[in-house]
Amino acid sequence: MPMEDIKFTCINRIPPARGLGSSSAALVAGLSAGLALAGQDLSAPQTKQLLLQLAADAEGHPDNVAPAIYGGFQVSINTGLPGVRKWVTQAIKLPKGMQAVLFIPEFESLTSETRYVPAFPKL
Repeated sequence: MPMEDIKFTCINRIPPARGLGSSSAALVAGLSAGLALAGQDLSAPQTKQLLLQLAADAEGHPDNVAPAIYGGFQVSINTGLPGVRKWVTQAIKLPKGMQAVLFIPEFESLTSETRYVPAFPKL
């Protein structure tokens, strides 16, 4: 079935290559656009769950895609069932008076590389 021309513009203000999830946000935006074009209701819980599965599978983990989908501070796990990769996530409220502080490094570093840097270098 032919489709009319469409224009998709995404403005991503998350600094890239800083470990803040800019690529995850872009992935979620693209998958959301595809689901919307397929007629899915993006506000429906089952659609958000599908989006989480698709995005986390593409990334290999839900670290940044879960907050991009649901917002806030998320704790996510895989059910761990053999042969079934189902991601689940839950919002965690910060204790009253506590707030998140975000530092944006001036240098660029790919998350895939940064994850493998030892926390305590050998002397």
